[in-house]
Amino acid sequence: MRDPSSPDRRHADRGDLCELLATFGAVALLATTVPAIAAGTALGDCPSGYFCAWADDDATGHRAQWEGDDAWWGDDGMHDNAETIYNNGVEHSEDVVAIYYDVNYKGFAFCMDRGEWLDWSMDDNDYDSHLWTSGC
Repeated sequence: MRDPSSPDRRHADRGDLCELLATFGAVALLATTVPAIAAGTALGDCPSGYFCAWADDDATGHRAQWEGDDAWWGDDGMHDNAETIYNNGVEHSEDVVAIYYDVNYKGFAFCMDRGEWLDWSMDDNDYDSHLWTSGC
């Protein structure tokens, strides 16, 4: 029979459990924010008023940047090669970027509002042109 005054070593006490859950939560939070911090730092390399694309995740590698429309990203070394994209446009009547799968604005894919960026969720290596527009 167990002595009621001695701790039962088969069960963690409430403090141990809380400490374990707090540690797990902190690790989970760090794991989800590190990519955002890394990309956020590199996004600052995109000049204000521009739409930028990087060849690698986390806004790293070769970067192309456009102040206006571009019918073919290939002439900027980004043909079907964008892993991170960022709309760093300024408030203007045409501050939304429409992204297309093919050259010459064919095969509409999606739109990006000013300040929006895509990285890990990108459908990598599929885009070839973009237009600045007032909305989609």
